[in-house]
Amino acid sequence: RAARPLLIGGLLCLATLQAVPTVQADTLQERVDQLILQLGADNYRDREAAEAELQALGLVAFEPLQAVRNHPDIEVRLRARAMVSQLRKFFLTDGIDSVMSRFVEGYENFTEDRRETIIQFLGNLLPQQGLEVLSRISRFEDSPRLAKRAALEILEATVRVDPEDRPAWLARVSEAAAISRRDATVWLRTFAALQEEGTTSAARWQELLDAETQLQAGVSDDSDAETVHRLRRLQSDLLDAIGAEDNRRRELVAVELESEEVAREWLLWLQERDSWEEIRDMQQANAALFAGDRLLQYGYAEAQQALGNQAASQAAADLAFALGGPADDDVTRNERDRIEIARFLDETRGQFAWAEREYRAAFSESPTAPNPLEEALGEPSYERYAALFPLSELLHDQQRVLEAAEVLQQYVDDATSQRALRNNALGREYGSIVSRMQFFYAEHHRAQGDQQRQREALEEGFLADPT
Repeated sequence: RAARPLLIGGLLCLATLQAVPTVQADTLQERVDQLILQLGADNYRDREAAEAELQALGLVAFEPLQAVRNHPDIEVRLRARAMVSQLRKFFLTDGIDSVMSRFVEGYENFTEDRRETIIQFLGNLLPQQGLEVLSRISRFEDSPRLAKRAALEILEATVRVDPEDRPAWLARVSEAAAISRRDATVWLRTFAALQEEGTTSAARWQELLDAETQLQAGVSDDSDAETVHRLRRLQSDLLDAIGAEDNRRRELVAVELESEEVAREWLLWLQERDSWEEIRDMQQANAALFAGDRLLQYGYAEAQQALGNQAASQAAADLAFALGGPADDDVTRNERDRIEIARFLDETRGQFAWAEREYRAAFSESPTAPNPLEEALGEPSYERYAALFPLSELLHDQQRVLEAAEVLQQYVDDATSQRALRNNALGREYGSIVSRMQFFYAEHHRAQGDQQRQREALEEGFLADPT
């Protein structure tokens, strides 16, 4: 059979049907259901005719065919499996932008973990790119859990869309989820309907959340705790969008949470919405979790700061800083942890004073016990020097250029006497570090009105790295 041309025709059919009114879409689904039953007809010609028409519909028929791959009628089962196998080869390539299709090339053959990583990557491209690909994954992915992950990425991107552009975005989401009965696409349509339905959509969302919660409680592979948590956060956003938000966020977090990881997810979500009182409530209900986790403790400190409680904020920040530190025998891991936390405070939260203290601590802490890695390699670890580079940029951004230069000078001085350190510039060229340091010195001399020393520093920087 000429299956490939029929398939392409079906894909084009899909593209046009995404804007078809709901009544027509429902009629089409009824026709697909009839054709699937006809696959098991007694008459051979009827079976062939049904298969040909289903092939012509292409991806429109994919989901219903998936549902009958284990049909008790062997004729239905075998024909459905053959068509699903054929359609799966093209569901993320045909009709998709060539750049986007390269990201998902071979997707259907990857492990579930790798497919989930791809979904997360595509979610980071939203709302500018990725909607069509993720919407197809939400419809045609074999794993219901991953299909839901794709839908969640689309829905969570709504928060990043400018309010004036949100109606048009939600209309695109609704169209992308047309002609589908899967849970993931029902979520998309229900959330997208909030512009027109308001409280009706909110009530329907509560039903969907309750159903998913029950599914997850039953230890089903089709759901998990993360999915339920993300749905609850989306419910709060939905209520907020229709002006019905009240104490929902507080109710969600002012309870005992399962783990530090879950608490971190809630914290980041609340920070994005400036929900400072809710973060304080979450800390009060989960004091033990917060007391042992730097990121959580810094989040609580920022909330107290935003609420005007400066003494409580600084006390919380001091506690966060005190966690770990020199008492930790695994100093290399501790240095990395401090640098990671400092980068988050600096680049994401704008908490420069706290970040600076963490950077300086990461550099200054020294081992209290021999490092196994150092003993094995016969040379010291240089992890702590990685703190100096972002610290120097933080200081430069604050126009503390002399301090920025002096921070890099510590690395240059040590690298001058330790050739191994000079050859291990932690992912950077040694000359570029010297050049950057001299630029900072030059900026300091410029501010002092000393053009001669400014020129000398610039010339030294050029010699170190002409590029």
